[in-house]
Amino acid sequence: MVCDNQRDWDVRLPFVMAAYRTIRHEATGYSPNFLVLNREARALPDIVFGHPDEKNEQSYDSFVEKVRQRFVEAFATVRHGLQQSAEHNKRYYDIGLKTKQFAVGK
Repeated sequence: MVCDNQRDWDVRLPFVMAAYRTIRHEATGYSPNFLVLNREARALPDIVFGHPDEKNEQSYDSFVEKVRQRFVEAFATVRHGLQQSAEHNKRYYDIGLKTKQFAVGK
């Protein structure tokens, strides 16, 4: 991602971060954009042609309730995914552990 002299990293950083924020993470099952903004980032074709899921025929109250429900569902799924990920990581960490027996006075 950087040139041979590695002096342009600051110019490329926003693009790298944008890519990172749109990728679905294995542990959470969601992208950071969705978890923070409650929507996925819009790609250029979505902006030009419109996204097929977009419908503006709803009231303010129904929109807010739908957004709240999506957040509740997303965070419940994330909580479950992070718990599974932690259990998975613990299982592999525990494989390498060796128990120690301590004796009094030694």
